[in-house]
Amino acid sequence: MASIRRGPSRTKTFPRKTAGLCGILLAACLAAGCTTQNTASLVHPWRDERFQECSIRLDAYRSVQERTGGQDPDLALAVAISGGGHRAGNFGAGVLIGLEEILRDGSPERNALREVDYLSTVSGGGLTAAAFVSSLHDYRTFRGTIEGYSFAEALRGPTGEPPPVERQWTDPDLRKHLEYNYVDDILRGMFAVATFGYFHRGDFLERSFDDHVLGRRWRKRRLASPGQPGGSREASLKLRDVFIPRQDRRREVRLPYWAANATTYENAAIFPFTPDHLELYQVCGYRHRLREVRHDAAAEGHEEFVAEAPLALGMTASGSFPVLIPASTLRSRMDRLNPYLHLLDGGLADMFGAVTAWRLLRQDAAARRKVLFVVDAYRGPLTPFSCCERSPAMLTTACRVATAFLDAWRARYHEVIRALCSSRDPPSDAEVVFLSFDDLEPCKDMKELEPFGFGRRDLDRLKREGISPGIRITPFTLARDVWTWYNLSPTEQKLLFAVGRCVVHRKRGEIRKALGWAQQP
Repeated sequence: MASIRRGPSRTKTFPRKTAGLCGILLAACLAAGCTTQNTASLVHPWRDERFQECSIRLDAYRSVQERTGGQDPDLALAVAISGGGHRAGNFGAGVLIGLEEILRDGSPERNALREVDYLSTVSGGGLTAAAFVSSLHDYRTFRGTIEGYSFAEALRGPTGEPPPVERQWTDPDLRKHLEYNYVDDILRGMFAVATFGYFHRGDFLERSFDDHVLGRRWRKRRLASPGQPGGSREASLKLRDVFIPRQDRRREVRLPYWAANATTYENAAIFPFTPDHLELYQVCGYRHRLREVRHDAAAEGHEEFVAEAPLALGMTASGSFPVLIPASTLRSRMDRLNPYLHLLDGGLADMFGAVTAWRLLRQDAAARRKVLFVVDAYRGPLTPFSCCERSPAMLTTACRVATAFLDAWRARYHEVIRALCSSRDPPSDAEVVFLSFDDLEPCKDMKELEPFGFGRRDLDRLKREGISPGIRITPFTLARDVWTWYNLSPTEQKLLFAVGRCVVHRKRGEIRKALGWAQQP
């Protein structure tokens, strides 16, 4: 089996070279810390008792099973996508493309992707949902129908001379936005002297998510194109574009319901970014596109205010990895002594978004069959053993503690999620399918990725870009070698798309069985 023995290491040298620096930064953060809560508040959003984590109230919205376009209203399908930066975002996109290739009755208009009712994402997995939701929204808005929509086509990228903007149905650069270097926006926020410290790198990242993977920049041009009414309309996607209130009978349900999950700083509760949660916590202010947005306490229309919250804000909060990106801060009127709600990376509470996905399925009373797909882009250590006899140094241990929660979740998540979904109570009984890099471990030859668009030339290019030394070159090891970061090369993106499609192909029998579809001959 071929292997690489030389070349720049991208993973093995990190602990040694940066442990000291991370330890110093950690000590500085601890020294500068202070009490962040005025009192130990017992306020609960809707009961006069000690605080408990709250689930999304699905009964606040129209049933997602009311969507048109050939989907089965008796089937509730949720897809939970893990964190992992661009690696998770692009692997998840490959998985969705693979689901689109699983057809029912041989019809391209009836595929597994069309059946997705709920998306629950954490951190980088939000990139997948953002690309899918924004492209589906734009296609249905500007084409006027879902017929002919293809996520694979939306991610194909420009081929030849693009048509005039008024003849484009989705952003032609969406694929490029999935590997866009968002690190530049993080750095821009770190050195934005003009803001005098008022805005931070998370605010700049929020604006960039809004412009690119959520399509605002292209959509603004499209709305202003000739013959398109409403050119001055707000181009950012909002929660109201996804979630349709139960009492609103004027608008049709068009999109899957997407919950980007964050973690509350004070008590580490899961915080799905949905209108009912913002209403429940009495959120009255946030920052969007470097501007303060607030709701006057004396004014009416708070439900309309939270429905106008941008999807980019929830996506950024879900990906606010501690230290690297500051917490996203919301204002709240619930507790007058503690009027702020700080949100961190959703992986701190649930690195897969599976708990929220399960809670959504449990509440879906319209569907008789319930299915959960868990998309896992994990790349951490697989075994508990070490090559060092000496006990790890204090600073190294401090750095390890900062990420240990991710590995702890991975160590038992199959067992936990299956237990959640195997209740004998019919409303919570659901089939579970896990889709991860682990499914590629039996693949020993890179030729197995060729049918999915990753060939020999792509592998040679990936070698020139740098592969961790000493690893065996297989689809499994190469996918895990991609960094957890908001930065990616086009070759790495091509690899992750192919890997996602390959994983779905390998598990197509299990997927069809879970969906209740007859096996193909």
